[in-house]
Amino acid sequence: KPSAGGACNAVKRLFYQMKDKVRNKLSKRQHEDEASWSTRSWLSLQAQRMSVALQLAAAEEIATELRLASRGGAVHAMRQSARDMTSESSASPSPDQQRKQEKRERKREKKEKKRERKREKKRRRERPRAEAPLEEATADVA
Repeated sequence: KPSAGGACNAVKRLFYQMKDKVRNKLSKRQHEDEASWSTRSWLSLQAQRMSVALQLAAAEEIATELRLASRGGAVHAMRQSARDMTSESSASPSPDQQRKQEKRERKREKKEKKRERKREKKRRRERPRAEAPLEEATADVA
């Protein structure tokens, strides 16, 4: 029996179980590479993917019925067009995504500066220890 979005209850239950497993959060890769500006949760990303897959399948069925699939690869052209649209949306990030990216870069730079300061501090502490045995060895020779 179809429910929301035309999916049967078993599919809907499966999606909700998976949503709970990932706590409805996108992975870093999904957030940066796959999610559009409107996607804020794992479930919404999966719903968008499902929608695109269903629309492409319906378009392929229609093209096959109209015998357009054999003339010039209409289905391939539709799929390529869908890929182009998604790559264009990910190529130009939204202002919100730009701010998040800039914030991540500033945080990364701050961490790197902190690591460098720690390394320098450690080098300064180790220098006197390294020179002390050398001075003792030259004093023994004299």
